[in-house]
Amino acid sequence: MFASTWGASHSRQLTRYLLSLGHRDIWFVGSARLPWLTRRYEGYRQIMEEAGLQPHFSDFESSNVEEIGYLGTKFILRNAGTVSAIFAGDDNVARGAYSALREKGLRIPEDISVAGFGDMEAAALHPQLTSIRVFQRQIGASLAKVVIEGIERPDRPPRQWVIPTELIKRDSCGPFSPKAPQEEGSEKENGILTHAGHGIPTPE
Repeated sequence: MFASTWGASHSRQLTRYLLSLGHRDIWFVGSARLPWLTRRYEGYRQIMEEAGLQPHFSDFESSNVEEIGYLGTKFILRNAGTVSAIFAGDDNVARGAYSALREKGLRIPEDISVAGFGDMEAAALHPQLTSIRVFQRQIGASLAKVVIEGIERPDRPPRQWVIPTELIKRDSCGPFSPKAPQEEGSEKENGILTHAGHGIPTPE
């Protein structure tokens, strides 16, 4: 088996970091239909539950990953009640979250902290995004090794590989502020927001 849980293990690290900043109302934005985002949600969920906190998943389906972040964040702001930090399952999800927050006039990180995963777009965002850096060369080398081993030793039991990553702390995350936005009319069940409709909505 090749690194089937690495996204979960390193999202646990990022979730612990957000908790260390005092955040408790942390929302994960992603799509349950994309397996790599689901694995990252699982790591986040585990740490939230270990801390005695309710995990929250804003789950939106779209072929555009940035749109998932935009629409998922818009839905949170309309329905979630209190939110002080967003864990975007991918840096492009975070880019969409940035757009939604700015449309509402919210500041990052003064009003809501945002963190991502992948560190592919993170330094290009403003403020620069806190993210999990994935070392792509090591992934490629490990994949090649798995393929070669599978050919040479097809009877070998599956193995799990550890992919090196690093938490890159940047300006998009700050200490919890009690001024986190709140709206009436929460529509969540068991911490999961479900979405109907597709496409970017007309700005309010």
